[in-house]
Amino acid sequence: MASLLKAHATTLMTCGVLSVGLIAPLAHAATFQPVGPTSATASSIAQSVNSTGKVVGAIGSDTPGGPDRAWVDPGVALTPLNSGDSCRANSISNEPSTGSPNRILGVCTAPSGLARVTTWSSGLNNPTEDKPLSLLGTGLLPDTSAKATSRSRVTGFTAGQSLNSAGQATSVVWNQGNAVALALLDVPLVRDNCLPVGVNNQAFNNLAIALNCPGPGGTVTPKLATNGLLGFTVVNLQVPTNSHCELVAVNTQRQVFGTCLDPATSKSTAAYWETPSSAPKLLNMSGHPANQAKFANELGYVAVTYQLTSGGFGAALWQPAASRIWFVTPPANITSLAIVALASSNRLLLDQTNTAQIVNGATWTVENGLQAWGSYQGQPVQGIDMDSSGSYAAATATVAGKVVALRAILP
Repeated sequence: MASLLKAHATTLMTCGVLSVGLIAPLAHAATFQPVGPTSATASSIAQSVNSTGKVVGAIGSDTPGGPDRAWVDPGVALTPLNSGDSCRANSISNEPSTGSPNRILGVCTAPSGLARVTTWSSGLNNPTEDKPLSLLGTGLLPDTSAKATSRSRVTGFTAGQSLNSAGQATSVVWNQGNAVALALLDVPLVRDNCLPVGVNNQAFNNLAIALNCPGPGGTVTPKLATNGLLGFTVVNLQVPTNSHCELVAVNTQRQVFGTCLDPATSKSTAAYWETPSSAPKLLNMSGHPANQAKFANELGYVAVTYQLTSGGFGAALWQPAASRIWFVTPPANITSLAIVALASSNRLLLDQTNTAQIVNGATWTVENGLQAWGSYQGQPVQGIDMDSSGSYAAATATVAGKVVALRAILP
């Protein structure tokens, strides 16, 4: 079986009236610890970290063509859903206040190529499939496959798509390991082909899910699904005239965040909906017309990427409710910034590319500015994920030809 392990890549998609630049001295901003299983030949990647610093990921096989193995640190191999499956752990939720174990989300792929959404308890290591839709949840006439596309890192609630044999999708949500997917109730018998892109941190009976749905002429229609006494209802969000918008997140206050595109100008603009019924507020970024929302947090702040005239990308933090924006100011040898994550503390995790095309991690805050990461065993370290508090990051470095999984402790 071909390995699922591959180099981490950040996809940049990409508008502020008030602008504040901030320059601070560079300082090393992380302590690195190797995590995960070790191998003489196979690479190991870190995929996710939670608020206690626990990291999950995947390691390749020591045998050419063998299956990948999912793991949770300190190197515990997670049991595959079925023997021979190639598995990857993609996300770990925070420890609930009830003391129940962390819930790990990933995927296990059979030798046939069929991928199954899989969850594990880090304490019990018991894999469970988050199953596709079936007839009224009975298990009869099930869809052929499912995929997870968004998750609350706080509660572990996961949304995704259930697909039939023709590849037509219904947007669904799973209740933290419950093997029965729940269809959004406005489309119980039809294929909406919507893509869930954000799950807020509310309890299940008050959950909100941001959706990107097919629109006319190949465009995207942004929608919000909310759970209540009668189940899920879905509403269309307002969009600017002659524009279409894509969402990236919804928070506990049901503030919604995304990017709108004006086809007439091909100008992309970060957007903020204060409520599901509000008109969007657009970021008018002076001097940087093309920009895009990447992440948003519980405080209503937005991590924004924008196009530089040099061809690279810049990064900024936008507070739409107060019409404020702070730009990340890198040193002169940095040509591009990729936003990896935004914490609830407003800390940004970035991967910065220098003039030699070397990519290295960094963090940024309004108070301390940009803090470049140091190296691990003389090699640059790339940021992969950051926990919701901004205390830990999952990272990787390539040492002696192998990818090494790391936990970064952030100051």
